Amino acid sequence: MPGISGEGGYPILSIVYHFSVFFLFSFFFSLSIIGKEKLKTKDIIFILVVSIIYAIFDEFHQSFIPGRNAEIKDTLINNLGSIISMLLYLKIKKIKRINT
Repeated sequence: MPGISGEGGYPILSIVYHFSVFFLFSFFFSLSIIGKEKLKTKDIIFILVVSIIYAIFDEFHQSFIPGRNAEIKDTLINNLGSIISMLLYLKIKKIKRINT
């Protein structure tokens, strides 16, 4: 989009989109695993591994679509969204533990 680009002409909306989608993917994936229990460390690692693999395959898939291309930047932004989502979960969990 004209006028909405970051350094090097990389669209900010694209960055926000990739980050947000994988942030929410990890968040909802964690909710599906939690059930009535809290996430354990192995669950968080599992969520991050699945998210990273999905991000890689998503970019690989885009390389076959006309007009689209696979970019390492997108994969890194996707992974950052997943990591921040899990870090936020851990922070909230820590705050709740302190307050109870």
